[in-house]
Amino acid sequence: IARTLKDDAQLDHTIVSYLAIGEASLFVQTIRALENRRAIGGWDPAANAILRSRFLHQLNRLVGMMDLGKETTLGSDRLAFRLRRSYLAGIYAEMKEIMIDSVDLAGLVVANARAQSIIRTMANQLASQGSEQYIGSGFKG
Repeated sequence: IARTLKDDAQLDHTIVSYLAIGEASLFVQTIRALENRRAIGGWDPAANAILRSRFLHQLNRLVGMMDLGKETTLGSDRLAFRLRRSYLAGIYAEMKEIMIDSVDLAGLVVANARAQSIIRTMANQLASQGSEQYIGSGFKG
């Protein structure tokens, strides 16, 4: 959260945005699963740390791509619901499918690659529109 904080006056906004985006993308749940995952072999702890780092990086990238503005007053749960129905629907669907099947390292590597691809596509869409951020949650309901 500290890495995404731009201004101390925006602390509440940043925390709610971070948590809502993290929950909506299922990145927070994935990071927790990695932290609680039992190491099987000698390389498992290193693989867990690498994946955890990658998911945190992607979460920070998503937070930087979104300005949720006054919608943060709704709270992280309601905002996560809105994001799951709009901008983050693709990431949510991919992550949910993989997280339901299993939380093994191979599945998480695939989930990470798919999420990275979706985030790259989102960034390219923003760039083609001449923008750097999505404004609001994009929810139309």
